[in-house]
Amino acid sequence: AHADGALVEKSLEAVHALPALSECADAEGLAERQRLPEDAQQRARLEALDARASRLKALVDTGRYATAREEAGPLVEAVENAGYAPLMAEVHAQRGWLLQQTDALTEARKELVRAVQEAEAGRAERLKVALLSRLLFVDSRLERFDAAEEWGGFADATLRRLGGDDLLEGGLLVNRGTLALLRGRPSEARALYERAGGVWQRVLPPGSPQRARTEMMLARVLVESGEAARGVSVMEGVLASLERTVGALHPDTAQARYALAWAWREQGDPARALPHIQEAVRIHEALYGAGHPRTAEVRDEEGQNLLDLARYPEALAVYQRALADKRRVLAPEDESLQYSYDGVGQALLGLGRAREALEPLRHAVSFTSLSADTLAVSGFALARALREEGQGREALAEARRARDRFLQAGDTQHAAEVLTWMEAPGEPRRSGHR
Repeated sequence: AHADGALVEKSLEAVHALPALSECADAEGLAERQRLPEDAQQRARLEALDARASRLKALVDTGRYATAREEAGPLVEAVENAGYAPLMAEVHAQRGWLLQQTDALTEARKELVRAVQEAEAGRAERLKVALLSRLLFVDSRLERFDAAEEWGGFADATLRRLGGDDLLEGGLLVNRGTLALLRGRPSEARALYERAGGVWQRVLPPGSPQRARTEMMLARVLVESGEAARGVSVMEGVLASLERTVGALHPDTAQARYALAWAWREQGDPARALPHIQEAVRIHEALYGAGHPRTAEVRDEEGQNLLDLARYPEALAVYQRALADKRRVLAPEDESLQYSYDGVGQALLGLGRAREALEPLRHAVSFTSLSADTLAVSGFALARALREEGQGREALAEARRARDRFLQAGDTQHAAEVLTWMEAPGEPRRSGHR
């Protein structure tokens, strides 16, 4: 009734987040749930709270997180005072989902565990399956892999006892695929995503957000597993479907463009990737603003394609814009700054401006909590810049660190390249000469 931009962006997703109508026909399952109180006044109070819970769900599903945060606390308190377990499960579930969406994963986990307990107490079995599946995802992100496997097992057992449910099964398979991917099991992840895709085909139309995201995850696994041509084909199908259903100017379409650009770049074809990532930048500018951090992150990928094409002046301009936009709104220690610092340094190095490259590349290697391979790339660039500026001893030290990080990441090819560079005599310029 009161749509804004954020709601419209997620409107299709909100429709698919509605409960399945089959739940209303499950008389046996509904009869098993905790009964409503006999007292008419108490029932009316619960109905009013249920309406507020439905509003909270709508706010979370449509991305209106600030309003949802304001309403969640008082609602949880009121529902807990009412003492009706299925409703308590629902509101804790929504607060957990809200926290998950805003990356407060540890706090989200606490809410979801509480919601599972209340769902068990209130015998809200389908809600319990959805919550267990969500806990599987959250613990996967927190790298609590064994716990995540256990949540998945409980969800699967409950789902089998209920006789199955396509929407719940599809979501569970997707989250299990993500767990397998994070555990370094791409073959298992691929099989799970393919099974999920088969389930979604039965219950969701092409272009639905859940189906599109699952297909994009499958495509990514295919590209990383050496089946790049098929992965690109899947991504192109997702993009075409999204443009038909949600339109060209939508976050999901931008994500598909980004994924397709990444796939082409992974195949060593940045020229094919560049138009897609530039279109993703344009969509982000329209949706969030030209200076938004999300837009800056997509600019980083545009800059990487330009670097790969040796279009260094353009790459430098793109990365400098991304870095400036991020620094305006992000804390100095925010990890997303690393990619822009690295890009600025790499572009300057490509332009032969090694002395200017030193400062951004030193910033880039200072984000030590990032992955070993990310730091290795920046460290090797820093080593090359240092050698160019006649600082040979420091250059070798940085190169050794970069080689060790490549080995830590299992990238023996790049580690060997660093070693070859270290053993080469090199002809560093003296500091002070261009």
